[in-house]
Amino acid sequence: MDLVRAVAAGLVAWFVLNTAASIAVVEYATLEQLQSYAGAVAWYGATGSAAGLLTAAAGSLAHRRPERARPGRNAVAALTAPVAGTIGNALLLAGTPGARWPEFATWSLIALAGAVAGWALTRRLRRRAV
Repeated sequence: MDLVRAVAAGLVAWFVLNTAASIAVVEYATLEQLQSYAGAVAWYGATGSAAGLLTAAAGSLAHRRPERARPGRNAVAALTAPVAGTIGNALLLAGTPGARWPEFATWSLIALAGAVAGWALTRRLRRRAV
C-alpha cells in the first residue's frame, strides 16, 4: 500500500508540475526559441528536469518505512511517475503530425535525469538525517 501511495503522490506532483512548466514555457519562451532545436531543448529540458526532480522527490518522500530503506522499492516509488509521464507524452506525441522526435527524446532524457537526481538527492538527505 505504501508503494501505491508513493506512486499516487508522484503522479499528482508530475501532473501539477508539468502543467506549471508548460504554462511557463508558453508565457516566457518566444516562438523563435521554440522553433530551434537548442531553444526547444533548453526550455523543455530545464522545466522538465525541475519537474522531474521535484516529482521524484515527492514520490520518494511519500514512501514510508520500512520499504523506503530498500533502494529498489524506493526507486520504483520515486521514478514510476516520471517514467509513466514520459511514456504518456510519447503516446500523445505519436498522434501528432510532424512530431519533433529528436527534441522530444533529448528533453525527455534531461527530465528523466532530473528525476533520477531528485531520487538520489532524497535518498542522500534521508541517509544523512538518520
